[in-house]
Amino acid sequence: MQRDSTFGLQLSQLTSALRTRLERCEQPAARTACEKILRMLENDTSSAGGRGSCDYTW
Repeated sequence: MQRDSTFGLQLSQLTSALRTRLERCEQPAARTACEKILRMLENDTSSAGGRGSCDYTW
């Protein structure tokens, strides 16, 4: 996240994939990891997607 908080401008795809995984996964450890990563992404104010100072929609 420190190197590229936009994840190669694929942040929305990443969060979508994590939410899908969270809905389908029955393994507690994987669910916990997905939830933690999603919280980190949602709280990262330096990321694109309207939360940070950069707007990468060209």
